Amino acid sequence: MKGEPCTKGELSLQDEPAPNAEALPGCLRLERKLRFDPAEHDLYGAAVELLQRAGDKLGSFPESSGSSRLEDYRPAVDVFRSFKARQALYQVVSHDANFLNTYERLVTTVVLPIMKQLLVAHDASTSIQEGICATCATPGAVPSTAISAATATMIAATTTTATAAPAATAAPAATASVTTTATPAASSAPLPIRFFYQYPPSMRLQPGPSEHFGRMHRDAEYGHQQGEINFWLPLTSHALTRSCLWVESSPGAGDFHPLDVPYGCIAAFHGTVCRHHVPPNPSVYTRASIDFRVGVDRFFDASWQLRAAKAQHGRRECTL
Repeated sequence: MKGEPCTKGELSLQDEPAPNAEALPGCLRLERKLRFDPAEHDLYGAAVELLQRAGDKLGSFPESSGSSRLEDYRPAVDVFRSFKARQALYQVVSHDANFLNTYERLVTTVVLPIMKQLLVAHDASTSIQEGICATCATPGAVPSTAISAATATMIAATTTTATAAPAATAAPAATASVTTTATPAASSAPLPIRFFYQYPPSMRLQPGPSEHFGRMHRDAEYGHQQGEINFWLPLTSHALTRSCLWVESSPGAGDFHPLDVPYGCIAAFHGTVCRHHVPPNPSVYTRASIDFRVGVDRFFDASWQLRAAKAQHGRRECTL
C-alpha cells in the first residue's frame, strides 16, 4: 500500500505474472459469517486432544487445576512468533488424523456447499441480467429471483457497495457483511464447481499476557491469489482473551475492525487483498484459532505459484 514499507513478498509480486483466472465475483468477496453446529463438528474437542497428544514439546494444560480448556493451555515454545515453532505445530496438526477428519468434514459439508450456493446464485443472476438491465444491478448483490427456496434458507439477503481497487491488479472487496447458515439441503448447479481448500489448516496459538502481535499484511505477499477466500474460526473465547483478528473492509480502506465471532461461527473475508493483523493478547489466557483458504473454480489458477514464497500451503480438491 502507498506510504507503507514494502515487504519482500510485495516486491516479488511486482515481477510475477498474474494467475490465469477470472475475477472473483463480488458476492464471494463479501465479509460474512458462517454458522455450524459445534456438536456435529467438534473442532474444539479435537484441538484439545491434539495438544494433549503432542505432549510437552509444544506445551501443557495446568496439572494443578486439571483444566483442559484451550484458554488455559500454556505453550512451551513461541508458537506465535517463531517460524520454527510454528512449523513444529504445523507438523503436529498435519499428522493428527482425528483433527484433520473433523476439519475436512466441516469444510466439505458446511463451507463449500455455502460457497457453491452463492456462486450458483451469482451465475443465475448474471444470466438474468445480461442484456436486460446492466446498469440497475448493485455490484455484488444477488436478486431473490435467482435464488431457489433451498438457497434462500441459507443466504441472508444483503445490499452491497463495491469499492475501487487501489491498484490495477487488486479487485475490490465488498463492504457489507452478511450471516450465512448451512442447511442439510443439497445444492444444485448446471455444472460441477471445483474448490481447492487448504489442507491441513493453520492453527494459531497466542499466549498472554504479551506485547507480541501479528503484523499487518495481505495474503497476496505469501503467494495467495485473488480467487481465494480466507476463513477464520476462533476456538477460544474473545471475552477471556480480549484478542482476535482485525481486518479492513476493502483494500486500503484502513477501517480495521475485529472479527468478534464466537465458537460455532466462521468469519470469511477476502484476505488476499484486504489487510489484517492480530493485536497483542493482554489477558492471562491463550488465544487459539484455525484459519484456511479456499480457491474457487475458474477464479483460481491451480498451476500458479509465487516463486519467492517461503512456504506453500498444501491443498485438496473437491468438486460439488
